[in-house]
Amino acid sequence: MLLFINAEATNTKENTVRSLMKDATEVSTGWVTASGLEVNLDSLQDYCAAEQTSIFHTLPESITDDDTFAFFAHHIFYEVWIDGNFIYEEEVPEHFFYNKGPGHCWCFIDLDEEYAGKQIEIRYICGYPEQTGYLSDVYVGNERGITLKMISERFVPLVASLFLLFLGVIFVVADFPINIG
Repeated sequence: MLLFINAEATNTKENTVRSLMKDATEVSTGWVTASGLEVNLDSLQDYCAAEQTSIFHTLPESITDDDTFAFFAHHIFYEVWIDGNFIYEEEVPEHFFYNKGPGHCWCFIDLDEEYAGKQIEIRYICGYPEQTGYLSDVYVGNERGITLKMISERFVPLVASLFLLFLGVIFVVADFPINIG
């Protein structure tokens, strides 16, 4: 009886993880400029000048209040607008001696059900002229599902990195008593 309950609980957990990951829809294609030209998100620098530029995409027709719009930004300052309404802006802290530039960061924006089927606009400007600015891993869906999808896609490198970190710590600890004496 306990084996059956354990197997059923495990099956339910696996189904929950699968259903959450199915809710995360990648929307890295289908982006266009204001003039209707298709945009390759990996090379936004091709479309990016010293002034602010916009790219557009239509959100899915089925959005719930639990859904999130997520993307990974590389070397760009950005704002997010939905049907002309301002939604989100990257926070850029001011420093006394220098301004912090845009690096690499994940952006998670909560969506409302009313945004379904509307046009999302990302207004951006590249942070550095010598760097290529771009977006990657653009998703719409449940935030937990997006996070699980990202982890599962990067699971092998994550495990390898943790293993190498563990080995490094072991070698430093093992070498420490030898160099003291």
